[in-house]
Amino acid sequence: MENLLTSIEIIRRYRASQFDLIKAGLKADGEVISINMAFLKAGTPSPTGFVMNLQPSEAEAGFDIRVPPTADTESLERRIAEEWAPTWRNMSFTVSIYLEIFHYFC
Repeated sequence: MENLLTSIEIIRRYRASQFDLIKAGLKADGEVISINMAFLKAGTPSPTGFVMNLQPSEAEAGFDIRVPPTADTESLERRIAEEWAPTWRNMSFTVSIYLEIFHYFC
């Protein structure tokens, strides 16, 4: 849990820095990397809910990361591997890519 909470805080700070670029007028909404936490899964289940006095051996978080076409995706992947989910903190990550296509009708 400590590792995951550390990573969540690092990601939260990065997210805030992206919004700071928008607030300062340096970038537009669609020009920054948008990150939103989508789920958090942790705990040791019991028949009545969760065991409250046992630290879980695993925890998982999911993030919706939207990357503009102009972003350096290799740099983002390095950031994830080295800062957000480093193996030296016994962490791993997977990337699932969802392509959204919008159709506009006039």
